[in-house]
Order: sequence, then structure tokens, then C-alpha cells
Amino acid sequence: MGELLRSLHALAEARGDGLRAEFLELLSCAAAMEADPALVDLAALRAGATLQSGPHPVSPLPDFLPGNVVDASDRFQRAANAHRLATKATTQG
Repeated sequence: MGELLRSLHALAEARGDGLRAEFLELLSCAAAMEADPALVDLAALRAGATLQSGPHPVSPLPDFLPGNVVDASDRFQRAANAHRLATKATTQG
């Protein structure tokens, strides 16, 4: 990944743009650490090791939770009947 960023930086630098000096220094340090055989990534040696950056994610809620659905069919029926009676009263009167 570092080599790809360096290549893109070289292209951008030729056009007067590019990566910040701090980021280039970070890439250089990371490349030096990868090349050093004395450094060992301990997490990679552990069986089943996973890396996580941040808190545990919250699982998404299901579409239906018990108690969060209200049956409004009777309300719709009453509203339709009230509308029908109001319309009937205005057309007759």
C-alpha cells in the first residue's frame, strides 16, 4: 500500500500537488519497520487474532420489534366512515 501511495504522490508532485510531509514521513517509517527483520507483529502470531479499531459495533435492529406496531385498521375505518358521513351531509344539505 505504501508503494502505491508513493507512486501516486510522485504523479501528483510532478503537477505541483502531493501528500503532506508528515504523511510521507509516516510512510517512510512504516516501510522501514516492515523491512526490519528484528521487528515482529505479535498480533499476527496469535491464533485467531483480530484487529479492531474502535468500540464494538451495534447490531442493526430488526424491522419488527414486539410492541412497536399499532393496529390502526379500525381508526382508518372510523375515519373513512366519518368522511363519508360528512360528505353525505354537505351534499344533502
